[in-house]
Amino acid sequence: MSRNTTQNLALPILLAGLLGACTAGNGEGLDDNGRPLSESSANSGNTETETTSNTTTGNGLFTRVQKEVFDIDCALSGCHTGSASPLGLNLAEGKSYADLVNKGSNQIDSLLLVEPFNPDASYLVQKIEGGSGGGDQMPLNRPPLSTEQMALVRAWINEGALEDSDTSEEEETIDPTLSNIQKTIFDTRCTSCHSGDYTAGALNLSEGKSYGQLVNRALQFDAANNILVIPADPDNSFLLKKLTGTDLGTINDSDYKGQQMPLGGPYLSDDEIALIRQWIVAGANND
Repeated sequence: MSRNTTQNLALPILLAGLLGACTAGNGEGLDDNGRPLSESSANSGNTETETTSNTTTGNGLFTRVQKEVFDIDCALSGCHTGSASPLGLNLAEGKSYADLVNKGSNQIDSLLLVEPFNPDASYLVQKIEGGSGGGDQMPLNRPPLSTEQMALVRAWINEGALEDSDTSEEEETIDPTLSNIQKTIFDTRCTSCHSGDYTAGALNLSEGKSYGQLVNRALQFDAANNILVIPADPDNSFLLKKLTGTDLGTINDSDYKGQQMPLGGPYLSDDEIALIRQWIVAGANND
């Protein structure tokens, strides 16, 4: 037999052997995308874990912030833990909440470390995201927090920066609707002045009148045309500025905006202010 004949016979035999050894041809052991089932199973498990990890709503947000952010990247030896914590900020479990929420920043006097419902104005967020004017991004000398970790901190603050032990109580008692605000605040604290035909400041806050007098409406006799309630924008709603006494100026200022309300006090509590803020954040609905 010639050499060429031998080569011609060997080639089909070699191809048959190779094809017989390949399992991809019949689809056994592969998923719909042609990947090994073991690999698909592993990826499926990772997707489920990632989805769970990325959940940023509901109860237990502060517990997650503590365990998934502070414990891992902040409350470490030589950093924000113990009596020698930098700037007195202790982010260890059991200490972090009291050291953060409604506490002033030692680096920027005008900011709180955590301002409930306002992540953009919270100095903690600016530090972990690397905002300008606050020095080095945190964690110091470590990789920045992941996108998921930053989103988790923002979500916690945006929902009121609650301590989890208070969450169930808050959910049972807080009803951020106009009808609840009317009953618990306007009727008891405001309508003694702001009701009837001759209301103070021409602002009637009695039931059935308050919504039309507040939402998307400027206070009468206000040359600056400050809108009392801007849906979804509590920081620019003049009602909150009047109730908290912020950005009103002094009586000698040309743009003086009057005194804090209720006139002469006692002023609204933090919980009452938070209730009105939540109503505005939710869209200031007539509910």
